[in-house]
Amino acid sequence: MAFYAALNAITWGRNSGGVIWYNSEYNEGQTGASFGGGDRISNHYGPLGEAAHDAHLGYLIAR
Repeated sequence: MAFYAALNAITWGRNSGGVIWYNSEYNEGQTGASFGGGDRISNHYGPLGEAAHDAHLGYLIAR
């Protein structure tokens, strides 16, 4: 929780930021094969993170 609080406290510049990805064990079968859920973004920070999040969701936003 302290890690995420520290990330939220940062003043992100226009060329900074990013995303934190995760993949849930519920997206995998017993052999480890994916059921198609794939990786997801759990948190995004700053302009670069917001752009990556929007792109992951399929949004095309001119910046």
